[in-house]
Amino acid sequence: MCCAMNVPATSLRGAVRLPLSRETTIGEIDQLLRALSGVVARLRAGRSQSCGQCPSNQS
Repeated sequence: MCCAMNVPATSLRGAVRLPLSRETTIGEIDQLLRALSGVVARLRAGRSQSCGQCPSNQS
């Protein structure tokens, strides 16, 4: 999604896009929070990686 939104890679370090709707369930939000906690832990440890979908070193 970051590539489609034309967001520079340098801006992605502080950005989180959470698409929610009225149909989003509590279970889906719980799943998101579990996954997000792992991502935050990796970022705080300095082991951030690209999303895997964008070409590396894009700006």
